[in-house]
Amino acid sequence: MKNLISTIIMIVLTYGCSSQLTQDCIDLVWDLDTKSMTLNNKQFTGKCIVYLEDGIKYEQKTYKKGLVSGVQYGYWYPSENIKYKGYIKNGEINGRFIEYYDNGNISQKGMMKNGKYNGKWRIFYENGSKKEDVLYKDGLILRSKVYENN
Repeated sequence: MKNLISTIIMIVLTYGCSSQLTQDCIDLVWDLDTKSMTLNNKQFTGKCIVYLEDGIKYEQKTYKKGLVSGVQYGYWYPSENIKYKGYIKNGEINGRFIEYYDNGNISQKGMMKNGKYNGKWRIFYENGSKKEDVLYKDGLILRSKVYENN
C-alpha cells in the first residue's frame, strides 16, 4: 500500500505539475476592461502559438495574468527553425536575447534592458565564426571590435 501511494504521488508530481497546455493564440481575446488577453473570460496564463495562414508556426508567446511575460520565441519561415529567443518583463525585452540564422547558428546574443541593448553583445557570421563584439549601455554603442570572416 505504501509503495502504491508513493507511485501515485510520483506520477502526479511528474505529469500533473510539469505539463502545461499550449494554446493557439487565435483563441485568445483582448479584454478592453482589463487590458489583457483572456481565454474563456479569464486572464490567460500560459503559452500560445501564432500560426500563419498556411499553418506554419510563427511565434510562441508566454502570458502571465493576461500580459506578455516570460520567454518568447520567433520562428523562421517556412522551416520553423528558431529565429530568436528572448524574455519579456513589464512589457519590454529584458534579459538574455539570442537570434539565430535559419541554419541554426547563432546570429547574435547579448543582454537587453528595458527593450534596449545593454552590456556585451557578440555577433556572428552565418558560418558561426565571430564577426563583432559590441559593448552597449542603454542602447548606445560604447565600443566595438570587428573580426574577419574565417
